[in-house]
Amino acid sequence: MRGTAQLLIVFVICMMISPYIYAGQIGYLGQRSYSLEKVWESDRVFKVPESVCYDPKGKSLYVSNIDGRPDAKDGRGFISKLSPNGRILKLKWATGLNAPKGMAIFRERLYVSDIDRLVCVDLATGEILKTFPAEGARFLNDVAVDERGYVYVSDSSRNSAIYRLKEDRIEVWLK
Repeated sequence: MRGTAQLLIVFVICMMISPYIYAGQIGYLGQRSYSLEKVWESDRVFKVPESVCYDPKGKSLYVSNIDGRPDAKDGRGFISKLSPNGRILKLKWATGLNAPKGMAIFRERLYVSDIDRLVCVDLATGEILKTFPAEGARFLNDVAVDERGYVYVSDSSRNSAIYRLKEDRIEVWLK
């Protein structure tokens, strides 16, 4: 009986670690080696860059620039537009923002979190089309869009909520 129990323990341990071994998570002495290779770099002209969003259709990168404190409503924030190889196409592509952070794209629109509002920007022009104040929000941060086009934005303040833009109306979706 004792041998069976020991065999069972060994079997359970093997079953527990086998997915990690198979997935390559455990290598020589439990370590995996990773390396980064610089592919390109851009000019050092960004002003407190916070987030990057890639547009596969337009083959462009968008960089949010806070240009000050992350909670300052000072109008200094902007979005830069870059090519995939890092060339700055327009440093101040979208202006009139305070402290832009997370971004997401849906149907030719770039949605940007901006302290206590969600901003909708036209991808073709960089013009602000509409702003959606998020009542009670203090530090809107990341943005995501689902397949139906609902835009979600997190509030990273003590308020700790997720807002959802649905049919041109922003609401608390999760608190």
